[in-house]
Amino acid sequence: MFADLVTETGLGLGKIAQPVRIALTGRKISAGLYDIIHILGKTASLARLDRFIKTPGMPKQTQKKID
Repeated sequence: MFADLVTETGLGLGKIAQPVRIALTGRKISAGLYDIIHILGKTASLARLDRFIKTPGMPKQTQKKID
C-alpha cells in the first residue's frame, strides 16, 4: 500500500506516514502504523482515511477517493 503511494507521488515514506498516522489515530505519536491498520482493519482504516481527506481545508489534490 505505502510502497505504491511512495512510487506514485515521489514522496518519502516519512511524508506519507505521519498524515496517515494522524488520520487513523488522531495523534502524532502512536503504535506502529502497520499495527494500527491491522487492529482497525481495512474497512475502518479506509473509512478514517477517506474522512480525513474530505476534511475542510485539505488541499484539493489530496481529496480523491481511496480504494
